[in-house]
Amino acid sequence: MPTFKTCASCGDAKIASPEFFHVDRLQRDGLTRVCKQCRTTRQNELRHSRGVRNLADWRAQKVRVCKVCGVEKDLAEYATYYRSGSRKCVCKACEKGRVAAAAKKAKPQRRVWAAANKDRVAAMEKKWRANNKESTRLMILRSRLKRAYGITPERRLEMLKEQEGACAICKEPISITQFGHAIDHNHTTGRVRALLCQRCNTGLGSFKDSVAILRAAADYLDEHNEGA
Repeated sequence: MPTFKTCASCGDAKIASPEFFHVDRLQRDGLTRVCKQCRTTRQNELRHSRGVRNLADWRAQKVRVCKVCGVEKDLAEYATYYRSGSRKCVCKACEKGRVAAAAKKAKPQRRVWAAANKDRVAAMEKKWRANNKESTRLMILRSRLKRAYGITPERRLEMLKEQEGACAICKEPISITQFGHAIDHNHTTGRVRALLCQRCNTGLGSFKDSVAILRAAADYLDEHNEGA
């Protein structure tokens, strides 16, 4: 016996299969709540209300009116659907706001659920980290740079290019690897100054970042290197 499903739009009972309903993995039965016929009708009505007579004209549009903010924007301001590749009807800015609002609303519920399922959450996070080692590494790096220096990995790479891959003091080549460079910063204000090699960074730390001590050291070397 076939299983029937009632369309949420027209109210007709139809066979619960991909023949009458689109596939939607987020739904419990794997099918959309609205049947294919009603969905097509609603899409046609939407296009006609915006002066679009056929699907080809709809896809050929260079501008589109966002159905949330009502502002006409360039097509590049709309994200694309993952499967079809067609542009959405809600602009990126409004979509971002809707996602943020939904996340804020669901945040307390997620916290309650996570507190009641700590072991399950820990197992899920461990499994995700094992399957996404590169993403985990980048997340840790981004968090460390932001917390310690207030910069991003992209900004660090820009600094290396601006310095032409060399230490800002001795001009020796440095690399972007963890021990191939040091991020020099003002220990009072926290402002990042430049990328240095490990030796120069250690040297500045040994001289307590003091210009007076460094000048005294330079004078000392000039004095004792005479005639060398």
